[in-house]
Amino acid sequence: GPLWMPTHYTNNGHPSASLEYRYLGIGKPPSLVAVPTHFFKVVVVIANDEITGNIGRIEKFACFVMANRPTQSDTGSETNDEKFILQDFLVPWSTLETVCGLEFFSHLVDDDFRKRADEFTLAQVHRRQRQSQSPRTSTLQLLEAGKGTLNNNGGRRQPNKGKELAVLEHLCKGGKCRV
Repeated sequence: GPLWMPTHYTNNGHPSASLEYRYLGIGKPPSLVAVPTHFFKVVVVIANDEITGNIGRIEKFACFVMANRPTQSDTGSETNDEKFILQDFLVPWSTLETVCGLEFFSHLVDDDFRKRADEFTLAQVHRRQRQSQSPRTSTLQLLEAGKGTLNNNGGRRQPNKGKELAVLEHLCKGGKCRV
């Protein structure tokens, strides 16, 4: 989905502490269409209950946010040291929900799942940062910085209250995203 994210801009060469929204528009007024600064994707693997055939629980997941601009591999400027690695775009589940103002798979997700999903994702991000010389952390940092300034859903429903938490696995487990 589309995201419009704030960034830090400089004022006369001096970095600004505040965040600012700037994005392009396509068309001419009054038919101007805002161009998203970023795009997000939530990928899940859902296990069905084999006995009843009902939708069961989320077994695997990953959340990604990418800037709306060409990647190095798109521009042909990629070197052996600058490969496009999907793990560099991982973000925590609850952070993405907060920034988007949406709840993903609300009938399958509760606060316990969000907490565990965030822990799994942050572990993957930190592992990637240790492995990489120049990790791309700006998207995650931008999401975290923007959380307080954007729509926050506040109270969340807990549809799975009382159910035991299943074993959860991140799609990027072991250093490679399997999407």
